[in-house]
Amino acid sequence: MWTRSRIFESVKTNSVVEWVAWALGVIILGALGSGLWEIALKPALVRASYGLMSLSSLGIESVRTGIYERIATGSTSRAGVQTLLLITLLTVSIAVSIFYSFLLVHVELQRRQKRRDGRADAVQQSYERRLRENTSMIQSEPNDCGHGKAECEDSFDGSVT
Repeated sequence: MWTRSRIFESVKTNSVVEWVAWALGVIILGALGSGLWEIALKPALVRASYGLMSLSSLGIESVRTGIYERIATGSTSRAGVQTLLLITLLTVSIAVSIFYSFLLVHVELQRRQKRRDGRADAVQQSYERRLRENTSMIQSEPNDCGHGKAECEDSFDGSVT
């Protein structure tokens, strides 16, 4: 929580220019948000509410007129509940769709990562196998007898043929 002493302490540590820049930034951001609301979001919300009413009444003019009459006479509880139910169902279905989409993307990314890791493991195992084969070939160079050094030394009995 900002107390008076903390504000003054902050002003002392930061320059006045920074404070002015932040204040102007907040004012400009507020003006942009207000303009965005008036130009884009408010008309879109009005159109969406009209479309929602048309969707809820399935385009039947008499149903829509009946809802407007009930709202005008003050019996808003039934129309309000219907509208709230419709908005809730629409919001939940959109949220579930978005969640399911993110879930599918996450599962696909994990599957691709496992496949990529599997390929990397196979390459690493192949490299290690080739390294062992080359190392074993270097360690057991053939002698005159055609065998490895260790085999020739073990089989040598000292006699000359």
